[in-house]
Amino acid sequence: MKDHITRQQFLLEFFGLLGRNFGDPDQWFTDNPMDIFKHIDKCAVEKKPCFISVQPMSKYQKVAGIEKIFYDFDYGRKSDKMTSKQIERHRAKMEIEIGIFLCHLTKEGIVPLVVKTRKGYHIYIYFDRIYEVDINNDEDEKFWRKVYGFIHKRFVKGNRHEYIYVDTTSKKDIKRLCRVPTSIHQKSGEECIILDAKLRPTKFRSIEYYKMYGLKREDLIGAVEWVRTNEEKEKKETLKREQERKKNWQSKHGYTGEIRICFQVRMEKGEMCHQQRLALAIEAFYSGMKTRQGMVDFFRWANDWDGDDPNGDCWVQVNWFFDKNVKETRKGEPICKVKPYRCSTIETLGWCLKSDCPIWRYRQEKLKRKKKLK
Repeated sequence: MKDHITRQQFLLEFFGLLGRNFGDPDQWFTDNPMDIFKHIDKCAVEKKPCFISVQPMSKYQKVAGIEKIFYDFDYGRKSDKMTSKQIERHRAKMEIEIGIFLCHLTKEGIVPLVVKTRKGYHIYIYFDRIYEVDINNDEDEKFWRKVYGFIHKRFVKGNRHEYIYVDTTSKKDIKRLCRVPTSIHQKSGEECIILDAKLRPTKFRSIEYYKMYGLKREDLIGAVEWVRTNEEKEKKETLKREQERKKNWQSKHGYTGEIRICFQVRMEKGEMCHQQRLALAIEAFYSGMKTRQGMVDFFRWANDWDGDDPNGDCWVQVNWFFDKNVKETRKGEPICKVKPYRCSTIETLGWCLKSDCPIWRYRQEKLKRKKKLK
């Protein structure tokens, strides 16, 4: 069995032209391909795990592009305590499962890179080239994780077999680390060797070989379009649920995020009792008046407004309201500890406008429909 390229050439191609994160398991970034040899040797001497990022990086923890889809088949976690017989049984089952997985890939014309690890196998499905991605914030990263996850799921869900030994945490992890091929396992001393589709040791081939028989641009475009379409669908469903929630809230509670008409009528007249002013302050807070100054300015409609005087009644009452009812979250956002008055409470207190209020009419119509059903 003659190698097509040397081990050194293979490792340099595995590293690629862009940067990578190394790990042992502490991570750091390098854009020098020659560092892979130092990394392997250092980990072997210090008996540490030898990891490298699956995807290329432009800097530490910043993914530069999508190069391949990574599958980690493992018969057990570090925390699992198994007897030698249990290990043997699980390994046998896992190898059957991997055989099914690789057979499925072969039918699709895909030749993956297979690397044997101590407890399992790392399988890489390469793209025909690195497709650069622009990730500048959490939303960008979330989008590309979904794209990656969609393609990852395609091969473990598309052939009617439930894979129980594949690590599902890798399905959306575009910053994932993997074992460096040909590196030495820190405890067992076993080498992470390269295998063929029948799980037999095989020759070193150029990474270009796996790219030729891998995924294409259309596979990535299809995933991107699916995610975008699905996101639009999710937005519509979220909006629909929010509208439904508001309807239900309006029916049960009465408050939908805007100052209700029973308050507006009295604001226009410039007069309101003390208790209703307190209820209005709560309603105003939930409508967006979340600062003391904003709340003071909001009450300008009142005939007795004296907000220009920092010692006046308006400031005293607004300060009392915030001190008593408002607190800040860890993110510094103010929240109110009390909820807006229910429409039923407003009706009991005699503030309701009855037939002049659209919410009251809506509630009455809903009540009539319920009676008819009975």
